[in-house]
Amino acid sequence: MVATVVLCAAALTATPAANAQTGTIVSKSEVAGILIAIIATGAAIVIVTYVVIHHGYANHNITGCVESGAGGLMLENQGDHQPYALVGAVTDVKQGDRVHVSGKKEKKTAGATRQFQVDKLSKDYGACPMKPAAQ
Repeated sequence: MVATVVLCAAALTATPAANAQTGTIVSKSEVAGILIAIIATGAAIVIVTYVVIHHGYANHNITGCVESGAGGLMLENQGDHQPYALVGAVTDVKQGDRVHVSGKKEKKTAGATRQFQVDKLSKDYGACPMKPAAQ
């Protein structure tokens, strides 16, 4: 963004001699074109940054206690309190342990349990703390 502003400023100062009829160095249409270029560049930077951060280029991490579920290992994420069926690289993930796993949240389909595609077990914190008995 800064580079674009510097280039535009250089273009304005490097413009040839003033227009003899109007006395201006740069026409209004040239200024409008430069402003449009600055705005378009800024918008492109914002869009690319959003896509990179929010759409799959960064791994997700979830932490929670692993339990046995109907279809295999389940984990309730401490961050969003959603249950996830763990799939993928789960050989090192043990039932009853509190773990931190890296991977990707799969899109939820109607009526199905959310799935988390585990790429790796980042940290095993050991046994989960005991839950207080319901009264």
